[in-house]
Amino acid sequence: MPNRFTVTEKWNDPWLRSRKPAAKLLWVYLCDVCDVAGFWEIDLERAAFDTGLSKAAIQGAFKGLDKGYERNGRYIWLRNFIKYQGNLPLNKDNRAHRGIIRKLQENIDFSKSIGTILNGHKISRCFEAPSKGVETPARRAQGIGIGIGKGLSKGKEAQFEKFWKEYPHKKDKDAARKAWAKLEITDELVVVMIKAVGVQIQEKEDLTKAGEFCPSWCHGATWLNHRRWEDGISASVTKATPEDELRIMKEKGLL
Repeated sequence: MPNRFTVTEKWNDPWLRSRKPAAKLLWVYLCDVCDVAGFWEIDLERAAFDTGLSKAAIQGAFKGLDKGYERNGRYIWLRNFIKYQGNLPLNKDNRAHRGIIRKLQENIDFSKSIGTILNGHKISRCFEAPSKGVETPARRAQGIGIGIGKGLSKGKEAQFEKFWKEYPHKKDKDAARKAWAKLEITDELVVVMIKAVGVQIQEKEDLTKAGEFCPSWCHGATWLNHRRWEDGISASVTKATPEDELRIMKEKGLL
């Protein structure tokens, strides 16, 4: 676990002082276990074990902290964590900041307020290469012939549209398209992704029916950036079957 600063002035913040004890405990815990950019992968069982709070108490504490964080289907993001760690403004030439910048780029669709966290700079400026030869997400995308912000090739756009038709959370399509551009996509992988989406839809429906906690769907870009089609999916789903490959060949006019 990396060393972390703790800002004692946080106890002078009327917002934090007015929180209930469980919310205060959860807030300090999240500040300790999140990554360098303030992202915490939601794990209620681990949080309950570490803090001694019940899952129900943790969910109630989250409601009490609603102005201090944002969430998608997989992550919690502490809005002011980077600020409280003394890392603003971010500098792409600062080696210690590069990991933070990379994490923000990976979750660029997570929140429109990420731009304000970066002290008013446009996201694209913050993710330029810090020096010649350093690989960045933008440079990787250009290396495969598609720059971030540019359109997809006709074939890759058609593949993306197949995926987008099935993906249930239809927000920020442009960010999802940019995430798609960074992947090496094959027709077989599109089949795998669509299968995984179907499995995850069913899993969420089952959790809801059972009255259990069910994370909401994340933005498509987050799902793609974090390769969510590989999450807890059986081997039979994570590869294209011979029938899938035959259908793909027919669609491409090869048979």
